[in-house]
Amino acid sequence: MKVLRILFFLSLVIITQAQNKKPIVASDLMKIVTTGQIQLSPDGSKAVTVYIRKAVRNENDYYYTRQLYLLDLLGKEEPRQLTFGDKNDGQPQWSPDGRHIAFVRAEGDKPQVWILPLA
Repeated sequence: MKVLRILFFLSLVIITQAQNKKPIVASDLMKIVTTGQIQLSPDGSKAVTVYIRKAVRNENDYYYTRQLYLLDLLGKEEPRQLTFGDKNDGQPQWSPDGRHIAFVRAEGDKPQVWILPLA
């Protein structure tokens, strides 16, 4: 049910943007953010998700970055970015007590599991 709320919210954002009368240009495509790998906290009050963005190396080369964001499903807090930089973070999993998030960070050919404390 909470995942449906998140998807509903994201669809509202898309609908709101669709009402904008300005035409889409190529540079707008670089601003698109997608989400995935949503995981609900054990108590159901929060979710962690992966935001996927395009980043530019140079004029003809781009790559994707993936960072983790914490979402408050009760609507009391804004989404909070948990990881930063040009890393590829994904596959988040909550600890049973909801105080930590484990995730995989892919750097080069050596992905590693990281544990992020939330308290």
